[in-house]
Amino acid sequence: MSALNDAVRNIYLDYSRRFPQQAQPPENLLLKAQKDLQQLPSVEGKRVLEVGPGSGQLARLMSSAGAMVSALDLVDTYLNQISKDIKGKTFVADIQSPLEAEPQLAALRFDLVTMCDVLEHVVRPGDALISVRELLDPDGAVYVRSPSFETLAKYALRNGAQTEMAHLRTYTPSLLRRELNDAGFTVVASGQFWTHAEPTVFLQERMIASSEGSAGANFWRSLRYPPADREFKAGIFRMLSRLLTKPGEVWALAKPR
Repeated sequence: MSALNDAVRNIYLDYSRRFPQQAQPPENLLLKAQKDLQQLPSVEGKRVLEVGPGSGQLARLMSSAGAMVSALDLVDTYLNQISKDIKGKTFVADIQSPLEAEPQLAALRFDLVTMCDVLEHVVRPGDALISVRELLDPDGAVYVRSPSFETLAKYALRNGAQTEMAHLRTYTPSLLRRELNDAGFTVVASGQFWTHAEPTVFLQERMIASSEGSAGANFWRSLRYPPADREFKAGIFRMLSRLLTKPGEVWALAKPR
């Protein structure tokens, strides 16, 4: 198990170095953070710990909404990049056993812990959720979001990753609720949402490839970055993509029992 933990850490370290935060992150990352914020209770004046802040979009949104945001991550790459944008502290630790690297956490309690795009990477999700429960105020809550039905092509070697699959499991609503329940939480709200304002690149490329050499290829290409006068066709494409694909994210808000 230790070897697997080390492997996951090395994969994440490699990923964080290859894909640092961007001055203008992809639109879908901001969209996901905005949707996450909509699912949360009011964060104004709350002590929040974000586990695995990644691009930092949600941390910045919560900070702007008046939260005292701290962040914890397995490596310091992303923490260094968002530390100036949040009011709380940063911690470099494994959420499966955070006190080993950051013993000061034992004296802290948070009103809210957020874990977005994290749990699917964790070797022992039960241990991670139990650690989160111990960091929460008795009246606090945890918000977890994870990809569901996500293509693994994003993690293929051709994209520069050193592993073909960085996700250890695919979450469904029932699996996420079960893991939270087993860790001593009661789910108070849950749901799913799509992660892209536009159809997925995968679907776009399939449409183009299937019509290559025909007049249809130009039609699909014209929808990838549609100018204003093609909004009607773009709307049709978005509708088709939602009919042909399943929601990309599953989330749950839970309170400790």
